[in-house]
Amino acid sequence: MTRLRAVCLALLLLDLLYCVMAVTTVNAPSWDMFAKVEPLDFELTDARGAPVDLRASLPRAFYLVRREMLPALAECACRLRPEPAPWRLRLKDGSFTKDICVP
Repeated sequence: MTRLRAVCLALLLLDLLYCVMAVTTVNAPSWDMFAKVEPLDFELTDARGAPVDLRASLPRAFYLVRREMLPALAECACRLRPEPAPWRLRLKDGSFTKDICVP
């Protein structure tokens, strides 16, 4: 029974160390799953037609993987940034276009 207890304690310690590492860094092994997700290829422009970098408004470890999230993120960024509204969000494959921050 002592050997089993030692193995269980070692596994618990390793799990706790992994949890601490996952909380303190974005380089935890579990983040590799996002490397296999195809990136969303989109274009965001302001009222003058100048490109807007939406990723500059997002945290460093934020992954854009769902198309449905784009309008809400662009709306939030539009309210915080000085580029003139309205903004136009467009997927480069042509399947989606939406005006954001329409006055």
